[in-house]
Amino acid sequence: MNEYMISLFAVSSVLSLLSLISYKSRLDGVRKFAFGILLFSVASSPFINALSELISGDFSDIVPPEDITDGDSEQIFEEAFSQGIKTSVCEKFGLKAGEVRVLIVGFAPEKWRAEKIRVILSGTAALSDYHEIERYINNMEIGECETEIEIG
Repeated sequence: MNEYMISLFAVSSVLSLLSLISYKSRLDGVRKFAFGILLFSVASSPFINALSELISGDFSDIVPPEDITDGDSEQIFEEAFSQGIKTSVCEKFGLKAGEVRVLIVGFAPEKWRAEKIRVILSGTAALSDYHEIERYINNMEIGECETEIEIG
């Protein structure tokens, strides 16, 4: 998302600069229209990318294979649950994904809950407010959260 915002800001800045330094002529309307089209194409690029993926019909990343047995599916659900918590914590608190681990104890896929959720922070993530992380996960009501700090 940062790359998108930087490119959008850069294109709009360049277009503004070009608009300021260009001389006035009878084609001002055409120039403004062209600049608008260029700015619109940059701003709408994420939607165009999402639409092209949707049209291609490649859903292999989302749809699990059909030959999953019950034991395997519980493990897949638990891993997805763990990964979702990790992603949510990293995005909410601005942590690096490599410095956060989430361990699940007593996962119940039918309730989409766990008995215990252990969040292990290492590296610079260990300096974050671990009480706030516990409160954040406990407020989701998906399980009791414990936060640990790993040093070394």
